[in-house]
Amino acid sequence: MSIYLTKLEFTNWQKHAHLIINLKEGVNCIYGESGTGKSCIRRGIEFLLGESFTKGRKEGTKQTSVKGWFSNGVILERIRSTSINRYIFNNGKGSVSTFDAVGKETPDEIKTLLPLYPIEIDDEKVNLNFSSQISLPFLFDKSPTTRMKLFNKLSGNEIIDKLFVQFNKDILVMNRNLREGKEQLIIQEKNVNEKEIEKEQIEYKYQKAQKTFKTVEELNIKYSNLLILQELLQKQTNDSEKLSSDLLSIKVPELQQLETLRKNIDDFNKKTALFEALNTFENQLSIVEANLNKQSDISSVNLMDLRANIDRFTTLNSILEEFEINETSLLKILDLEKSYNVTNIDLKMLQEQIEKIEKVQRILTKLDEYDTLLKDIQLQDIELNLKLKELELEKSKFQVCDKCNGSGVLINE
Repeated sequence: MSIYLTKLEFTNWQKHAHLIINLKEGVNCIYGESGTGKSCIRRGIEFLLGESFTKGRKEGTKQTSVKGWFSNGVILERIRSTSINRYIFNNGKGSVSTFDAVGKETPDEIKTLLPLYPIEIDDEKVNLNFSSQISLPFLFDKSPTTRMKLFNKLSGNEIIDKLFVQFNKDILVMNRNLREGKEQLIIQEKNVNEKEIEKEQIEYKYQKAQKTFKTVEELNIKYSNLLILQELLQKQTNDSEKLSSDLLSIKVPELQQLETLRKNIDDFNKKTALFEALNTFENQLSIVEANLNKQSDISSVNLMDLRANIDRFTTLNSILEEFEINETSLLKILDLEKSYNVTNIDLKMLQEQIEKIEKVQRILTKLDEYDTLLKDIQLQDIELNLKLKELELEKSKFQVCDKCNGSGVLINE
């Protein structure tokens, strides 16, 4: 719905001390002789609608005002003096508002209800509600570009122009981004290819290191088992050394001494038998001697038997003395026999133990070589792990491009 002025009242405005004009919808024509104040009416409307005039008051007065009634019921009055710049606004619904010190801008409440918004084109505000007193027909004093922009703004084509301008800018930006993206894509593809090659190389080294590590683990198990065998071998070696020491401390008698010892033992056995026979004879002799003591008549004794017994006693006594001498020698032989500790020695088993010792010594030498190899492999494994971490860090710098529609091509951020 269009809004128009229905009434104007001027008080002390330029040439008019007090003037009331009634207007109607459509075209209103004000005519009269020059100098009667026609232009003052136009300037008064501009003053009412927000324009600023330094010479608005009628000469000889202290205050001026312009009041207007609008078709939507709004009543607007602007008052100006040396100390006052005021709007009195009646919204047509019984609500009256006063705005003081308004400056050059019309209050927003008034602009909303009238409305009074100038059109801004190229930093120039164009008010289509009125024009200058002496000017060309509507907008003919403006350039074709300004008229076109004004027409676009009034018709809404300005929004389309802005859209096209923004669309062209977006196209330029997208083309630039696309070009940069393609260049970046080429670089990233090259980097990806290089990283793929590097990845394959590292994976090959890693697989090789895994095999080596597995071999080292197996060798380590063997090494542990060999350490156990080494301990057992060391114990056996100590036992063998002790056995060798014991063997060296054994004194083996000569065969001649053993033969002499055997003969002495045989003699000892024979003499033991004689000694027992002698004891039996002594017992008999004691019995005879006891019987002789009991005999009172020696004549009754058989001298022949007595002489035979005496001879037998003398012989036995000689044998006894010889036996005592031999008994002393026999005791010495027995003592000598006790001093020898002859042990049966298995020379074949001893030779096998010596061969086992030599074999273990060769195994220990081989284990030293494996231990050196294990340390080298562990160092290589550490280097490979560091290289893999660097590769994973390089991969984390890549992401899927937002402009590639999820094609999966990686470009740098």
